[in-house]
Amino acid sequence: MVKSLYLKWIDHFYSLLIEVSFESICNDSLIVAQNNATIRQSFETKKMHLAS
Repeated sequence: MVKSLYLKWIDHFYSLLIEVSFESICNDSLIVAQNNATIRQSFETKKMHLAS
């Protein structure tokens, strides 16, 4: 009885852990993508200023 409860808890814990880490990975890549876009944009603006 105790063992099955324990296993159930571990299973639940791991699925939560995986879910959370997956979400944070997705969020991280979103942030990175946004930062890259911002950097690229400022680079383009600098290039335009230099050209003119």
